[in-house]
Amino acid sequence: MNEPFSSTVLAGLIPGVTNVALEPGRLGNDEIVRWYLRAAAIDPNITLCLNDYNVLEGLDPVHRGYTTSLVQWMQARGARIDTLGLQAHFGQVIIGIPELNRRIDRVASLGLKLAVTEFDADTFDEPLQADYTRDVLTLVFSRPEFDQFLMWGFWEGAHWLPQQRDVPPQLGRKTQRQRV
Repeated sequence: MNEPFSSTVLAGLIPGVTNVALEPGRLGNDEIVRWYLRAAAIDPNITLCLNDYNVLEGLDPVHRGYTTSLVQWMQARGARIDTLGLQAHFGQVIIGIPELNRRIDRVASLGLKLAVTEFDADTFDEPLQADYTRDVLTLVFSRPEFDQFLMWGFWEGAHWLPQQRDVPPQLGRKTQRQRV
C-alpha cells in the first residue's frame, strides 16, 4: 500500500489516532487488511510492504504518528506487513541526523524491515546536498533494520523535481537550470 495517509478514497483513515478524523472511505478501513490477507494467501512468500512519506522527512508529527498507528492497527487485525517503506524527499527542510535517527528509532520499534524507497535531497546548496546524502546513507546502512535504499533521483536531467529556476543570489551562484 502506498501513501495511506493521503490516499483515503478507498480505505479511508483508521479510528483512534490523535488529531486524525476517522474517514471510512468507500470500501471501509478493514479493506486494507483484506488486501494484505488476500495477497499473503495468494503467495505466502511475497514481501508485503506499506510505504509512506513524511515519516523520515517533513514537519508533520500527525502524519508520522498515523503511519505507526496504521501498522499496529493492521497487525492487530492479522495483516502481515514485512517491510515499512519510508519515502525520503528532503527539500528545503533538511532534518538533522540526530532527529532522523530518532524518527528511525520510532518506526524500528515496530519490528519490521525498513526500506528507504524514494531518497533525494532537493536543495540549491550542492555541497549540503552531497554531505547530507552521505550522512543519510551512513546512518541508514549502519542500522540493521534497513535492507533497501532507492535513490529517487540523483541526476538533475532525469529528476522528478529538476531545479528550473535561478539559484538564489545569496548562494553566490546563478545558473539557469533546464529540463532535458
